[in-house]
Amino acid sequence: MNNLEKIREYWNTRSEGYRQQVEKEREEHKDEFYKEYFRQIPEGSKVLDIGCGPGFFSLLLASLGLKVTAADYSEGMLEKAKDLLNRNGYHNVEFCRADAQHLPFADASFGAPSMARFCRVQIPNSPDEGKS
Repeated sequence: MNNLEKIREYWNTRSEGYRQQVEKEREEHKDEFYKEYFRQIPEGSKVLDIGCGPGFFSLLLASLGLKVTAADYSEGMLEKAKDLLNRNGYHNVEFCRADAQHLPFADASFGAPSMARFCRVQIPNSPDEGKS
């Protein structure tokens, strides 16, 4: 099994636990902090959520009127993302199983990429993060 397949297997087995972690963040309203950054993207823009995981950022982006394509290599994560978006009434999000290193899209297909794995590094931590 190559490294990419090992990574896919890992995230498939972690998809439920990671979904629960994301749900907790939503319950704690941490999504509002991230929305402030995403509001800078013009409404109606096409956005690619690379490594979408269980759909936390895909949901935020869709809720702001953006045209979202959610991509992940893990089928388990894509299923969790589809469930989250559908449960919240966002049926117009496109889903794609894709390797983030070899995306199946033409250059300039999207106005703004969002990389969930890296997004938290690029966006400052929320003011409440780390507080007990």
